[in-house]
Amino acid sequence: MRGGARERLSYRTLDVEQIGCDFLACSAYKFYGPHVGILYSRPGALDALTTEKLVVQGDAAPYRIETGTLNHPAIEGVGAAVDYLARFGRGATRKQTVHDAVAAIAVYEHELGQQLWSSLEGLPAVHLWGVNFSRPMRAPTVSFTIDDVEAGHVAKSLGKIGICVWDGNFYAPRPVGVLNVPGGSLVRVGFSMYNTKDEAERLIECVAALARKK
Repeated sequence: MRGGARERLSYRTLDVEQIGCDFLACSAYKFYGPHVGILYSRPGALDALTTEKLVVQGDAAPYRIETGTLNHPAIEGVGAAVDYLARFGRGATRKQTVHDAVAAIAVYEHELGQQLWSSLEGLPAVHLWGVNFSRPMRAPTVSFTIDDVEAGHVAKSLGKIGICVWDGNFYAPRPVGVLNVPGGSLVRVGFSMYNTKDEAERLIECVAALARKK
């Protein structure tokens, strides 16, 4: 199960022309690619920015924000990740195929998140944090605590039996403080397309067992 650093939107495709953005940034590892940052710039927008750059770099975009030889193997990996996702789609074009695949993955991950949320909601010693899964684009992540049990202990206990989760404030100490989360730490579970409903059920059983032992 995935444990990213931040709560994210469920997978979906974006049309930069439709939303009319000047810039759009993303991390390729969020869609199974390597750790590479991607920046889209509306034609001409990058040329209008004053940028810090090496004196040997040209002034034209995109060279003005690059620092030399690019990481070509990683860039090839980004393309491979897009093609991998496209294999799960049924569109007539590559763009539509990727769109179909991403939409299907989002629905599947949402179902897993909803399964976990609904089951943990019924456990008396478990407290859920965040909004429920009534929204279709809700991220497939669930944050929870168990009464009188440290989040770190829960994460380590699950890790010992092969269930990988995160604990902590996830780089958001202010919201965690405002919500008065016990100990300032949550347990967070994230689902991905390769997880199964059986795995979600096993996690639910393990959390229920930990809650009974508190």
